[in-house]
Amino acid sequence: MERDFEKTDYRQEALLLASAGVSVIPVKRDGSKLPKIRWKEFQERIMDEDEIDHNFYDCGGVIAITGKVSRLFCIDFDLDKQSDTDDYWGLFMSSVPDEMKERMLINRTRSGGFHVWLRTDYEDKSRKVTHRTLSIPELSDKYQLLLDNGANSETASKMLLKRPVECVIETRSRGSYGVFAHVQYSRFFGKRLNTFTKAEVEFLLDIGYSIDFNYRKPKAYT
Repeated sequence: MERDFEKTDYRQEALLLASAGVSVIPVKRDGSKLPKIRWKEFQERIMDEDEIDHNFYDCGGVIAITGKVSRLFCIDFDLDKQSDTDDYWGLFMSSVPDEMKERMLINRTRSGGFHVWLRTDYEDKSRKVTHRTLSIPELSDKYQLLLDNGANSETASKMLLKRPVECVIETRSRGSYGVFAHVQYSRFFGKRLNTFTKAEVEFLLDIGYSIDFNYRKPKAYT
């Protein structure tokens, strides 16, 4: 049974984004972050006003298609995946120049994470950027969960030992999307989308890679 949300008319938000050249699709009205409609064609084109009027009147939010069609790139901070002693948001932002921070549009997600939205010609596949290692108790809990879901001990062990990590920071670009407006999201910083050069996006990605648990600083030779 679908839950009724306080705000279901997102036509104005969708129109504003579309008029700025962002391809948008509606979110389901069930509290999820899933698309309400099939969205493959909107990786290539932007809805017209009639389509927006039809699709966004009764929905759960606005999804922005990332990549070339929108010139849009999203850095997704899943901070619910970090441990109690971690501060990946602080680590990342402390390395970003103030001038660059001032141009960011940042939304806070329902899980307490952040979406950093950038307008750019940079395009890439979506990537897992920053990971942290799982603790022994976390591995134990995940192992038990796999067993409870029907895996045998050998399969569960191989699955966990292959990737004993959590992804905290990832990107959304070509062939992907991010929720831009939702009743459970809020604006954290910024008022509009601003343009970032390819070099600036690569700089931000380098920060993300540098705080990955497996990062090794290149040796400097003289």
